[in-house]
Amino acid sequence: MVASTKMYDALGLSPTCTEAEIKKAYKKAALKWHPDRHKDNKEEAEKQFKLVAEAYEVLSDPEKRRIYDQVGEEGMKQGMGGGGGGFPGGFPGGAGGFKFTSSGGGDAHKIFEQFFGSGFNANQAYDDEDPFAQMFSGGMGGGGMRGGMGGMPGGMGGIFNMMGGMGGGGMSMGGMGGMPGQGMRQSKQKGASITFDINLTLEELYTGCTKKRKLTRKRIEGGRLVDSAKIVEVNVLPGWKSGTKVTFAGEGDESPTQAAGDIIFVVKELPHKDFTRDGADLIYKPTISKSNTAPVPIPTPEGKTVRINIPSGTTTSLPDHGMPRRKEGRVIGKGDILIRPVWK
Repeated sequence: MVASTKMYDALGLSPTCTEAEIKKAYKKAALKWHPDRHKDNKEEAEKQFKLVAEAYEVLSDPEKRRIYDQVGEEGMKQGMGGGGGGFPGGFPGGAGGFKFTSSGGGDAHKIFEQFFGSGFNANQAYDDEDPFAQMFSGGMGGGGMRGGMGGMPGGMGGIFNMMGGMGGGGMSMGGMGGMPGQGMRQSKQKGASITFDINLTLEELYTGCTKKRKLTRKRIEGGRLVDSAKIVEVNVLPGWKSGTKVTFAGEGDESPTQAAGDIIFVVKELPHKDFTRDGADLIYKPTISKSNTAPVPIPTPEGKTVRINIPSGTTTSLPDHGMPRRKEGRVIGKGDILIRPVWK
């Protein structure tokens, strides 16, 4: 029996969960509640995002988890039984006891970056089922553990800070006891990102589409720096708008001194002959005679025409005929066509 299940509940886990299950559950919950995926409810998302980070921070540390299981969150915050008395066995840290601190916004984002890197893209699809996919800023690769492990100052008591992606070819590591690592490769700094515009029509952003682009990058092959071509597919989702970014991690230029950078495509919406876009709404300004009594044809982004009566001198709208409205990675409805006639 544990004193509190709040931290377990935050990650959707039971108190008997394993370390691997904690990591997997944190990754899934953090993706779900990342504030960049909740533009319409950012305050609540921030709250939940911090909570899942706090839960991971406690449950992923065996000693913190043991203490939490016995005294709960409030007991940890109050430092119950610190060191010499009160709590059987005491808390780590001697007479000072264990001090519990909730993760603030900065800490929550730092924990997130340990799994997904600093270049998180809210529009990119991530694998919720693989807790190590795209982990540590770039996912699995063959170039060693980027960022490596810092040296252990004084040879004793140092702290290893693991950052960067898992590699298939050993580890880059600082020396221990102030001595440089010998026989181990030093990590490469990631190269600069390269950004391209991807021009899309309103119709393409309405329906979604796939765009293929040929990339020519500098790559090291056989010990030589060569031009390497690759075709990538950008899967445009319905409802995207100008400024949406799609990142292809590690697909940029490589050099003997730098690891491959990223390729970033930025959506640029082309002007439309009929509509001006305002979020999910479309503004249409037909020119109509004040004496007109016939139904007015209104185009729609799906290529159809709707005829409606518009009384002279008024404005109106066509509900649910605008652009797809997205939330949390899915379409939840459509905007409106706002009809603003120019009366003559």
